[in-house]
Amino acid sequence: MELEFYILDVFTDQRFAGNPLAVVLKADGLSGEQMLAIAREFNLSETVFVLEPDNPAHSARIRIFNSSIGNALRWPSDSGNGSSSSRAARGASGW
Repeated sequence: MELEFYILDVFTDQRFAGNPLAVVLKADGLSGEQMLAIAREFNLSETVFVLEPDNPAHSARIRIFNSSIGNALRWPSDSGNGSSSSRAARGASGW
């Protein structure tokens, strides 16, 4: 399985500074266990998985994993448009 992903520098306006964050797009086919394994492979403080929204009024649903503790945060289906990092990655990919 091939997955589209981006590594973003967040909390900075400079390249290779700030906090690196992995954003995996179109992650709907992944189980929670697979997401955790991928997050551990990235070995970053957080990995964001962007999924199709449960509510058609929203643009995405996201799950955020911490490589050491697992599923750190999951936005509920009524969360709105997701995080700015997931919007940035989706915009960069044209998704």
